[in-house]
Amino acid sequence: MPQIHLCFLWHMHQPFYKDLISGEYRLPWTRMHGLKDYYGMAKILDEFPQVHQTFNLVPSMVVQIEEYARGVAKDPFLEVALKPAEI
Repeated sequence: MPQIHLCFLWHMHQPFYKDLISGEYRLPWTRMHGLKDYYGMAKILDEFPQVHQTFNLVPSMVVQIEEYARGVAKDPFLEVALKPAEI
């Protein structure tokens, strides 16, 4: 049977959502996709060791994820979500 060689290239991008004047993130999409999608796409490869994929990460996305990972991102949406319900 003939073999087919495929190349999977995932282009992962996010616009830069940080307001450079206030320092706050104006939209939560990088954080939400980072938690919901980006990790899961790489993690699922553990189940398929013969499958190889390439992920292209754009700098604006990497910078934002790094800020969230370091705990320095000012995200008003996250601040509201973390407030206890009784307040």
